[in-house]
Amino acid sequence: MRFRKWVAQLDLVALLLFMVIIELVLNRLAVPVLRPTGLKSPPEWHRHLDLVGLFLFHLATAMALAVTGFKLWVRVASPGMKQPLRPVVALAGAAFLALATWAIFASASPRLAFILEGTFVLLLVALLVALAVSRADLRTTLGVALTLLPFAVHFYGTVRLHMLIDLDEARWSNLPDRLREVGQHAVALAAIGAPLLLGPRPLMRAISRPGPMVISAFVASIGAVILRKHYEVGMELAARGLGMEIGPGAPPQTMALYVSAAAAAVWTVASCITSESSARRSIGIGFALVIAGGYGFTWPLQYMCGAVGLLTIAGGALRVRDEEAAVAVPPARFSSPPIPDGVWKAYVDRLVAALGACAESRRVADREETTLTGVRAGLPFSLKLARGVGGAGGGGLESIDLLFGGAAAPSEAPGWTMLARVTGLLGAGAHPPPPTVAGPRTQTGDPVFDGRFRLQDAGSHTARLLDDGLRARAAATLDGWVAVWPERALLYRVHPGRGAPLDHPVPVTELAFRAPAEPPVERLVGVVELLGDLAARTLPVAPAPAPPTEPQPAPAT
Repeated sequence: MRFRKWVAQLDLVALLLFMVIIELVLNRLAVPVLRPTGLKSPPEWHRHLDLVGLFLFHLATAMALAVTGFKLWVRVASPGMKQPLRPVVALAGAAFLALATWAIFASASPRLAFILEGTFVLLLVALLVALAVSRADLRTTLGVALTLLPFAVHFYGTVRLHMLIDLDEARWSNLPDRLREVGQHAVALAAIGAPLLLGPRPLMRAISRPGPMVISAFVASIGAVILRKHYEVGMELAARGLGMEIGPGAPPQTMALYVSAAAAAVWTVASCITSESSARRSIGIGFALVIAGGYGFTWPLQYMCGAVGLLTIAGGALRVRDEEAAVAVPPARFSSPPIPDGVWKAYVDRLVAALGACAESRRVADREETTLTGVRAGLPFSLKLARGVGGAGGGGLESIDLLFGGAAAPSEAPGWTMLARVTGLLGAGAHPPPPTVAGPRTQTGDPVFDGRFRLQDAGSHTARLLDDGLRARAAATLDGWVAVWPERALLYRVHPGRGAPLDHPVPVTELAFRAPAEPPVERLVGVVELLGDLAARTLPVAPAPAPPTEPQPAPAT
C-alpha cells in the first residue's frame, strides 16, 4: 500500500530528467570523448560503455515519448486553459507526438527533420499563446517566451535554407554560420534572463540563499578554467553535450558570455528545485530538462525534452503565483494580542450555541485550530478559527476560514473571487490574495460595492451571486476574500490585522483585554449567515425533510 502511494506521487518529469542527465553524461559525452584514437577497434571496456550508453539513449527516448503524451493530456485537460485554445494545443501536440514517434523508427531525412521541427515550434507557440490568455504568472510567461526564442531562431534558419533561397546559394553562403551564431546568442540570452523571469519570488530573498549561489559560482569557475586552460576540451563538451558550437578562437567576451549563461542557468535550476513552492520546483525541473535536451536538434529525444520541459513550466506558471503568495504570507499590520484560554473557550461555547454546531480543537505545529461544523441555509459548513500557541495566557487569532459545500476546497482554480480592498490606515498592510481566477475583472455597476471589493469572474457568475440586498450586506460585513467553485464549494478567508480590521468579525481586543463573561458572537454569526445565503445561490441545497404526519385512524369495519 505504501509502495503504491509512493508510485502515485512520483514525478514522471523528474524521473525523465534523471534519465536524460545519465544519457547525456554517458552517451553524448563519455562515449565519444573517451574513445581511444589510433586503434583499429576500440577496447572491450569502451564497447561495453558504448552499449550501456546506447541502451540508456533508447530507454530515455521511450520514456520521453510516454511523458510527452501524458503532459500533453494533462495540459489540454487543465481547467486553467481557455476552451478555444484547447483544440489548437491538442492538434499541435498530437501532430508533434505522431511525427516524433515516426522519427524514432524511420530513417533520418532532411524532410522529416524539417516537418518534425515545424510541429515542435508550432506546439510551443500554441502553448505560449494559451499561457498569455490564461492569466498565468506574467514573469513565467515571459520566461517561456524567452526560452522559446532560440528554437524559433533555429526554425527560421531551417525555413530560410529549405524554402526561401536556392540550394547553391545556401551551400556557398555564410548564412548557416550566422544563424547558428544568432541562435547560440539567443540561448545565452535565455539563460541569463532565466533568474529574473523563472527564478523564485521574492527575488532578493532567493538571491540571498547561499546554496544556489555556491553551486552556480562553482560551475562558473570550472567553466572558466576549462575554456581558459583546455579550450579544445570545453569546445568538444559543449558541442557534443549541448549542441553549442563555440568554434575555435572564440574572443574572450564570447567565452565570458557563455560562462555567465551557464552560471545563471545553474542558479535558476538550483534555486527553483529547492523552493518551498511545488509549482516553482516544477518550473525548475522543466527548465533543467530543456537545458539537458540541448540545442543540437539531432534526435527526437532532444525535441521531446524541450516539449516536456516547456509543458512543465507552463503547468507551474498557472499555480506559482498563488503558491508563493501562500508561502510568503504578508506580515501583520497589527500584532494580534493573546486571548486567555478561558475567555476563548467561553467565546467558542457561545458561538457553538448560536450556530447550532459541533466544535473540535486540535494542536497543529505552533497553532491551535478550533473547527465548528454545522448546517446553514441548507448547506453543511466548516468554520475554522486558528490562533497561535502562546504561553499560559493563550494565543492570538491568526485566521478565520469558512467553507461551504465540502470537507476541503478544490485544488483547481475557482470560477469567481471577491477580494475586499484595503482603505485608510489598513492600506499599510496587505491581506493574502485569493486564488487566481482564469477570467477578467468585473464590476456590478454599484459604485459603493465596486469601490469596496474587487471581483474576478470566469463564467458570468456575478449577476447570479449578487443582488442589491446581498451587495449591501457584504459591503457592511465582509473583509478578506471569498472564492467560489460553482456547484461545488465556497471558501471565505480573513486574517485579522493583516490588511483587515483586527476586531471584525471576532472582537479580538475585547476578548484579550476586557475578558467579558458573555463574549459577543453576533458579528461572526452574521458573516456565516451572509455567506450561507451567498453559497445557496451556487451550491445544491439539500431539500428540507418533510414534517412528520399524524397517524391516521384505521377505517371502521
